Amino acid sequence: MKVREAKKSDFDKVHILLKRLNDSTFSKCDWAKITRIDFNAKNKYYGYVLEDGMEILGFIGTIFSKRSFNGDVINYCNIHSWIIDPKVKLGGLTLLLKVLKLEDHVITNFTASEEPYKIFKSLKFKEVDFKNYKLLPLQTLKMLLNIKIQSINDKNAEKLLQLDQLLLYNDHKRFENVQFLYLNNGGEASFIITKREAYNPKVLLRIPFLRKFLTDKLFLAEIHYISNPKVFFQVFSTTRVALKICRRLGAVGLLVSDRYLSKNYSLKKHYYPRKRPYLFKYAEKDYLVDTLYSELFILNF
Repeated sequence: MKVREAKKSDFDKVHILLKRLNDSTFSKCDWAKITRIDFNAKNKYYGYVLEDGMEILGFIGTIFSKRSFNGDVINYCNIHSWIIDPKVKLGGLTLLLKVLKLEDHVITNFTASEEPYKIFKSLKFKEVDFKNYKLLPLQTLKMLLNIKIQSINDKNAEKLLQLDQLLLYNDHKRFENVQFLYLNNGGEASFIITKREAYNPKVLLRIPFLRKFLTDKLFLAEIHYISNPKVFFQVFSTTRVALKICRRLGAVGLLVSDRYLSKNYSLKKHYYPRKRPYLFKYAEKDYLVDTLYSELFILNF
């Protein structure tokens, strides 16, 4: 058996493995998206396969990207969809160790289930330390002036966004349930990228009529990138503007990590448990880790 880079011609065999994932509801067309993504990183392949003769008995998915922080270019490798044929169970670790040789990359994983999580932690992966909060637009009634809120599209992106923000926009505009918002408050601007997540509040779902009517119709907009948290959340702290922001995002509220929330913001927030832990390796600080270039967008996970 040997581990090698996955080729596009391997996909039919890889898909046979992917169909075994317990929580997968993705079609073959959905999975094929991982073979077509190119974020102009130096590595172009979409994962590694464990091969035995003509058989592919294991797969680990990789999404490569690069980002600029304070003038330094950082390479990333996001791991997803790690699966192995039960008859060669120990081969799974061989796949993971192949990825871990990429020590010039920050390696991330955002969707680990319980068993992979234990393995990642045993291999010295760190966990991003944050809590998620739900922000509903029912905030204070104070008034703010000179606020302009714009949805970003191909017509205004180049005019409003800085070069690094424009790259993020162009890389992500193809994905489902993604919104881009630009806010200007008296000359100070904030650019956010959000992804809509279904929101089914338990208090409403207890009522049969509302449960039938509202299921899959309410959304929170989860913030995955924000360029100027101070400006954005100061503005969101007013009900009138917060309602306008939520209306633009097609959501009843925001979902945001406390990494972006200062104690100085007068925001009414509610704890909202995150789905799974965010793990990383080969980065000193977790501020270098976000979820933009991951299966959360590519597969709409």
